[in-house]
Order: sequence, then structure tokens, then C-alpha cells
Amino acid sequence: MRPLSEEARPSGSGVRSVLRTPDLLALFDERHRSRTVRQLIDASGPAKSTVVRLVATLEQRGCR
Repeated sequence: MRPLSEEARPSGSGVRSVLRTPDLLALFDERHRSRTVRQLIDASGPAKSTVVRLVATLEQRGCR
């Protein structure tokens, strides 16, 4: 496998998003099938804009 070119490498914020996504998903279980944005922010820590962006991306990818 060839290494990514400098232009194709993810930015630091892209890597942080990848690391935060499993944290958000871990907040859902059989007892907590839905969460408010406020609950996600309080439990995971990122800014509201970050949580909203991550949730929107997950929804676009079919996670509901």
C-alpha cells in the first residue's frame, strides 16, 4: 500500500472527528435508542457544532 500524498492526508480535525464518532455511538444502547443533542454534548464533550456535524454525517451514511 502506498502512503497518502501530502494533499490526501486527513487534517487534524478530520482525525479528531474519526476518533469522536465511536464515542458518540457508544452512548446508544437498548435503553437509550435516541438521545438529544444536549445529551450527546454533555456526555461526550465536543462543541455543539461538532456534535451536530457528526450526527448529520452519521445520518447521511444510514445510521438512524
